[in-house]
Amino acid sequence: MKLRLAAALLVLLLGTCTGQALQYDKVALGHASKILLIARGRITHGDTQRLLGFLLSLPASDRVAGIVVDSPGGGLVEAETLAGVIRRAAFPVFVPPRGQCSSACFLLFAAAPNRFVAADAAIGVHRANENGKETLAARTATAAMLKDVLELGVPDPIVAKLARTPPNQKSWLSPADFAAMRVSIVAGGQPRAGLADWGDADRKQIEAWFAILSAR
Repeated sequence: MKLRLAAALLVLLLGTCTGQALQYDKVALGHASKILLIARGRITHGDTQRLLGFLLSLPASDRVAGIVVDSPGGGLVEAETLAGVIRRAAFPVFVPPRGQCSSACFLLFAAAPNRFVAADAAIGVHRANENGKETLAARTATAAMLKDVLELGVPDPIVAKLARTPPNQKSWLSPADFAAMRVSIVAGGQPRAGLADWGDADRKQIEAWFAILSAR
């Protein structure tokens, strides 16, 4: 994925980017030193460097099993660089119970080789804006984002959903969209779409991880 957005713009947001930056944490999974990284909040400038610093601060024994994202979006250029980290590290992405990954966060979700969402989580897309307006710069950013998600293998119907949704609205991915993106939907011990591709041991492990996230 090329840094199209950074090349086109210095600052552009998917939604007004105010409030706290992404907050990083980790949760132990109880065996073999496996952990899940946690990233919650709005995506703001500097989040990529802080993530890399957080990773470097982890004990050498920690084995990162994936990254949990719960974000309404934020800075589009920063989201693109975060997505590059996820793609290069091949981190699976998890969206936790009652969580969301929408707007600029969708780039992080699309960059993951494996994607897991809780049954009550939401994934949303829309076009870019600049300070709440669909300016020429915003339209340029939307075009760049569309190229990015196509390069990441996002199915055409979802790309079209992103392209037609105004910046002040969100289109939520449907079960059919999840199936097209090979997203695994996780809910307790109940079988859900997408997890059928995983072996019994892996499926039970992933469901147990979501149970840990539900308790946080």
